[in-house]
Amino acid sequence: MPFIPEMSFVVVGALHIDTIIQLQNETRFGRTNAAKKKSVIGGVASNIARSLRWSDANLHIAFVGAMAEDDDRAEKCLELSGIDSEFLRMDGAPPTYTAILDQHGELLIGAADMGLYERVLANDLLPMLPEQPRTVIIDANFPAEVLLAVAQSVPDRTKLFAAGTSIEKVGRLFPLMARLDALSLNRAEAGKLTGADDGVAALAGKLSKKLQKPDSHILVSDGAGLAALACGSEVVVRHPPEVELTNANGAGDAMAATFFQACLEMPEAEVDNPFGKLGLADMLDLALAAGAAHASGRGNS
Repeated sequence: MPFIPEMSFVVVGALHIDTIIQLQNETRFGRTNAAKKKSVIGGVASNIARSLRWSDANLHIAFVGAMAEDDDRAEKCLELSGIDSEFLRMDGAPPTYTAILDQHGELLIGAADMGLYERVLANDLLPMLPEQPRTVIIDANFPAEVLLAVAQSVPDRTKLFAAGTSIEKVGRLFPLMARLDALSLNRAEAGKLTGADDGVAALAGKLSKKLQKPDSHILVSDGAGLAALACGSEVVVRHPPEVELTNANGAGDAMAATFFQACLEMPEAEVDNPFGKLGLADMLDLALAAGAAHASGRGNS
């Protein structure tokens, strides 16, 4: 991995092909539905990395992941986006994700074939990380022991951010919470970590206590519903902007990318710097706006 400039992110996790199937009319379960299909680059970590690149061309983004030996389609997309990358090349079927959306763009069902990621080993992945990363972002697609090894390997001064990824995998982040500087979850993932069926404000408040760093932040979102951002004992809530939904797939990742960027300790703000000296409400507004823009088709995808 090359030298990492000061304003940089190292993103670790999933990069694969998403197949998006959107129904054209009202959903008819148990029947054939007219639909349109497209293939796009996906993976939580990949979506976050590309959102960061689109937000600021001056950022240096490095990506560390795993892929099948004979599949380089997704990697080429990162190269075209100006993102440096290193990959474990593994024997096996390429990971894929298939999302079936209703006519409005809401997710009906997602099907993930991610077996290759489960075979990633810490001893193979850690040598691919830079020695002194400034900021590391992880998703929860790799095994729990790999994520913990990444967290333990980075210096104390390194900012470590994480995205929940899915209800099934979010528990892998629990052993890391005392080390995290920021965590982005949806309400279902937050409920899984707490074992509680609470509102977003209560969930954010409970989980904030487990993020032991005094300036750590946690964002809990709920689609088009209320979202909460907590830091210490302070919690703010906001509704996301109302938009005409076109594709909810990946909106949470776009939101997380903006949230993580806003969480960085920035120098004294300049007039044209939207991420300097932000309060919690400002940070949450920016993150929700990014997610809404993606969901409405106005963001980059």
